[in-house]
Amino acid sequence: MKKILVIGLVGESVFLKCDHFHQPNETISCEKMYTEIGGKGFNQALTINTLGGDVEFISSIGNDYYGQICVDETKKLGLKHIYFKTESNTSFATILTDKSGDNQVSVYRGSTVNKEHLNYIYQCIDNTDLILLQFEMDLDVIKEIIRYSKTKQKYVILNPAPAVCMFEEVLMCDLIIPNENEVEVLFGKEYVEKIQNSSLNVVVTLGSKGSMIINKKEVINIPCEKVNVIDTTGAGDVFCGSLTYMLSKDKDLHESVVYASKMASESVKYHCVIPSILHLKKL
Repeated sequence: MKKILVIGLVGESVFLKCDHFHQPNETISCEKMYTEIGGKGFNQALTINTLGGDVEFISSIGNDYYGQICVDETKKLGLKHIYFKTESNTSFATILTDKSGDNQVSVYRGSTVNKEHLNYIYQCIDNTDLILLQFEMDLDVIKEIIRYSKTKQKYVILNPAPAVCMFEEVLMCDLIIPNENEVEVLFGKEYVEKIQNSSLNVVVTLGSKGSMIINKKEVINIPCEKVNVIDTTGAGDVFCGSLTYMLSKDKDLHESVVYASKMASESVKYHCVIPSILHLKKL
């Protein structure tokens, strides 16, 4: 099994259950509140760890109360990690989930990996095989990590979320995993044609419609299992983590996507993110 390095965001998350989402100037009452640590990078790394992958997670926290919570909870979950401390506040997110299981997420990015940490990160990259990244860090740092990883011939997977923009280093990645909105931000509405005219491998997540593999050779639609949706929060992270895990076992892309789709479908049957990820261990 190959080694995986996930570099991303960790912070405190507050989940609120509501009947419906806000209209402009509307105040709503929420039924339930739940807190846990999270962040796309953290969720993806925890998914890989839960499935039995050889993974290490690198992130940054503030020297504050929430930062210590992140350290304590990560240790309890048994995830190998390196957390740099900065003077910024630890990342924080609020997640609203409505009665249909859809969610709206607001993130204060806060403390993130920065250029001062790159030399140490490069040493970690030297000792791993697959790198998994997201867009929750400073873009200049992401660019440097991708460039260095490719000079060392590492397999780089990018989850371009939240969507921002296209830049040269995106095209250097071995696999890109965007959702429908993110793929249009990167490649425009005619994204299938543009991707097929490149050397890229792209897996687009399509929510309840499954996913789609696009590369020069083929376009394959992969449906997902129809399930009773309780909470979709974190399903995309479970998909990315599960797909990366399968690639670390030298599975081909099609088999990896089918497996990731199954795991993501399982995760939406449960409230919040960590409980849905830990449930995967029982499958």
